[in-house]
Amino acid sequence: MRIGWRVVGTGLIAASLWAAASDVLAGWQRIDVPMEPFIDATGVTRTPSCSGGPVKGDDGWAVGDRQFSFFVRPGDDSRLVIALDGGGACWNAATCVGSVLADNASYEAEVTEDVAYLDNASGIGDVGEPSNPFRDFTLVLVPYCTGDLHWGSRETVYQHTGARGQVTEWTIHHRGFDNLLAVTRWLEDHYSGAGKGPTKVVVAGASAGGYGAMLASSVIREGLGAGTDMSVVVDSANGVITPEVYRDAFGGSALSNGAWGVETTAPSFLQSLLALGYRILPLSIFTALSSEYPDIRFGQYTRAWDSIQIYFFNISKHSEDIRLWQRPGPLLESAGEWSARARTLMALTTLLPSYRRYLGSGVLHTILVTDEYYTERSAGGISFNQWVTDLVSPPVSGHGSWRNLSCAPGCLGLDQLTPSALLNAAGK
Repeated sequence: MRIGWRVVGTGLIAASLWAAASDVLAGWQRIDVPMEPFIDATGVTRTPSCSGGPVKGDDGWAVGDRQFSFFVRPGDDSRLVIALDGGGACWNAATCVGSVLADNASYEAEVTEDVAYLDNASGIGDVGEPSNPFRDFTLVLVPYCTGDLHWGSRETVYQHTGARGQVTEWTIHHRGFDNLLAVTRWLEDHYSGAGKGPTKVVVAGASAGGYGAMLASSVIREGLGAGTDMSVVVDSANGVITPEVYRDAFGGSALSNGAWGVETTAPSFLQSLLALGYRILPLSIFTALSSEYPDIRFGQYTRAWDSIQIYFFNISKHSEDIRLWQRPGPLLESAGEWSARARTLMALTTLLPSYRRYLGSGVLHTILVTDEYYTERSAGGISFNQWVTDLVSPPVSGHGSWRNLSCAPGCLGLDQLTPSALLNAAGK
């Protein structure tokens, strides 16, 4: 199954919106997406929406704002960045409902970005930075508010039993993939009206958005067709998960009846490798994508002791017992296991000719929209910004700085790996 950009059904987004946005040559524009069903190219009904997960109000818990919106910063129309944001994940009653009710939410239930925040963005969003390779690109930000890594297209009812036996039932709209299709439909409308598509496209994602970027690369390539220069940047999304997450979220090796509905969103060439199991999930994804689209360049970044990824790996091991999420013993045990598995998977993936890794030092999470994007050089003294620049536009003489880089072995010491350091870096 291939998911194309062409859709039919109700008029979702008009190309004229772009004309309104283009009147302002600098600054971000917010586009609200109607929560109306539409039919995609495969005949599947999609409904854009945020999760509707519980949020705390003045009168107790309420359904979160389900309005999905995305943001556009107009620039050079021939060069396009589609950036997918992160914000946790949820896959069962304990994470989708229980974590929120315990004031320790594992995911963002609503769109949290606004124009004022984005106008002051760091990293690749900093238009005032001369060395930013994307400062003149048209930039589209896809927010994340569905708990499904941008892979979902299903409404799932969760029943959470509290400590006193009270049962809370909540419907979560895992519609991240539907939201992605709504954004790409808007882009299709615009480029159809312009009479030509972009010549260079970069799909970038951080944290949950990194997983979304993997799937989005197929969606966007199918929409654009062959011939467009395309690269993908995956930031802090290493796919180290447990069999429980694989079963509950993805539906296990059968890829059916999972909470997110992945069997209706992942193309067939990808599903066959996803079915190989949870231990090699990111390797399977990159292998499938590289085989299907050998001309797309893939770059992956992570820090050796990424605090948020370690924290979520620990949650996935103990999702039913929130008391263990921040307990020192389980957290340090999860740190060692996560780092070893993440580094092994990245090393194996370097066997693919169109993939390169950058393993940095430290415990911080994500880099694309941080000040560290310009200062990071812990892997062989190579600037991360230059690494991304050469990924997106390889020098004529070769790959330049875009090569496999690692801070190991110097960055693998345990001196910075205390529970307090991990939790402080994770903001807990």
